[in-house]
Amino acid sequence: MTVTLALIVTGLVAPYLLRRFDGRAPSTLVVAAQLGALALVWVGLTVLGSNVVGLTHRFAEFCAIVPDGPSHGHTRPATAGTASVLAVMLYRSLREAWRTASASRRVRKQLTTTSVATGATDVSATRLGSVACTIGLLRPHIFVDHDAFRRLTAAQRAAVLEHERSHVRARHGLIDLMARSMAAGLTPLPGAATARREVRRHLEALADDHAAARTSCRTVAAAIVAAADAAAADVLPAPALGTAGWSLWRVNRMLDPRPRRRTLGAAMATLVAVAGAALAQTLVHMAVSTHLIPIAFPVI
Repeated sequence: MTVTLALIVTGLVAPYLLRRFDGRAPSTLVVAAQLGALALVWVGLTVLGSNVVGLTHRFAEFCAIVPDGPSHGHTRPATAGTASVLAVMLYRSLREAWRTASASRRVRKQLTTTSVATGATDVSATRLGSVACTIGLLRPHIFVDHDAFRRLTAAQRAAVLEHERSHVRARHGLIDLMARSMAAGLTPLPGAATARREVRRHLEALADDHAAARTSCRTVAAAIVAAADAAAADVLPAPALGTAGWSLWRVNRMLDPRPRRRTLGAAMATLVAVAGAALAQTLVHMAVSTHLIPIAFPVI
C-alpha cells in the first residue's frame, strides 16, 4: 500500500517537475516520461482500489469469528464505491478518445471535400486558417492553406512540410490521443492536464527537430514565425497538429538551445522504467496473481 501511494504521488508531481526543467532533456524522453507519469497514476489508483476492496473483505473474514462482527454485506459499500470511481475514470478516458477520433474524422472529411490536389500526394490545399496542419489518426493527412502557404519562401515551405511529415511518420496523432484519453480519466487530479499539454508541446518540438535536420534551425524558426503571423485564432480543431502552437518557445529552441542535463535524462528514464514495471506488474498480477515488484504489502 505504501509503495502504491508513492507511485501515485510520483505520477501526480512529475509533470510539474518535468516542466520546470524545460528544454534540458530530449523531447522524446520528455514525452515518454509524461506518459509514464500518467500511467503511474492509472496503475496506482487501480491497484489501490483493488487493495481497499481486498483489505475490507479480509477484515470482514477476520471479524466473522467475533460475535456481532461485520459480515460480507458490510463490504459492499467499499466495493461499490471503488468500482464506481474506476468506472468513471474509464468512462471519461474512453469518451475523450471517442470524441477526439470522431472530431478528427469529421474535420478531415470536411477539409477533403474543399481541398485541391498539390504536387505532393500526401498534401492537399484548402482554406485552412493556418499555414499547415496534420489531421488523422490511423491515416493522417497534411493540409496547407491556399494563400498563407504560398506566401512563404521555398525554404520555409520545405521546412513546414518536413515538420508535418514528421507528425505523419511518427504517428504523433496517436500519441496525442493517448495522452488526452489518459489525462481525461484522471481529471481533476493535479498534473493530468499539465502532462497532456507537455506531451502535445514536445510533439511539436520533435517535428521541429526533424525539420531542422533537413533544412536549418533558422529556416524552421522563420517558418514558425510566419505560421504564427498567418494563423487565425481558434480556427484549427483540437485534434489537429499545427505549426503555430507555442511559437515563442519553439523559436527559442531553434535559435538558442539550452544545455541538456544528463542527470535529468537519467531521472526521466528511471520514471519511464518504473512506469513500465508497474504496468507490467499489474497486467501479470491480473493474469496469474504474481507480483514483479512489491507494489503492495501483505496484510499481517
